[in-house]
Amino acid sequence: MATKFKFFLNPIEGREKYLNDMAAQGYQLVKSGSILQRFQKKVDSKRHYTVQYIGHMTDRERHSYCNFLQGMGYQTYFAPLNIGKASFGNIRLRPYNQGRAMIATNPGMINQEILIIETPSSKEIPAFSDKADKKADLKRRLRPAIYLLLVSLLMLLIGIFQHFDISQPGWSWAIWSYRPFEHTAWPWLGLGSMFFVYAIWCIAKIRSLMNHLD
Repeated sequence: MATKFKFFLNPIEGREKYLNDMAAQGYQLVKSGSILQRFQKKVDSKRHYTVQYIGHMTDRERHSYCNFLQGMGYQTYFAPLNIGKASFGNIRLRPYNQGRAMIATNPGMINQEILIIETPSSKEIPAFSDKADKKADLKRRLRPAIYLLLVSLLMLLIGIFQHFDISQPGWSWAIWSYRPFEHTAWPWLGLGSMFFVYAIWCIAKIRSLMNHLD
């Protein structure tokens, strides 16, 4: 068993490339996390990994899709995509999704947002049947990135209000909800700036992939 430390700025395409690079070295995936990736050495077999975003699915849709893939002889794994959420215990709200997928639970879709499909050969299988399906997938991936951008702007706004000691009832609930940050601007400005840059990068990356399909 081999454990690798790997963080993905691009959690879909970056993860897929990394897993296939490891497969070319004879490693088979055991578990994929946000940072820790676990493999076992198997030099006598070939495999290919396809990575998909499925955070827009309900838990029932996920099970149905995975049962279909497993029925075709493919192995499935899951990885988390912790971006754009509001948590209440084991329930997370995802306002960028539609219908029942707006609410994720644990067990359920929490930490199951990325699907990894392992095929028993080095031949790549297309995750989408045509360009229209691929573009629809990219649009779904764009929504949480835009949501993160809005959250980062809100954090920056709160940081500015804290820095200039501005207090208004409309946003005081947000400031007082995080008492360790009370009257402290730098956590809001620092985290907000980091999330803002990452959200802009994600949006630009997804837009670039969409443009390549046109």
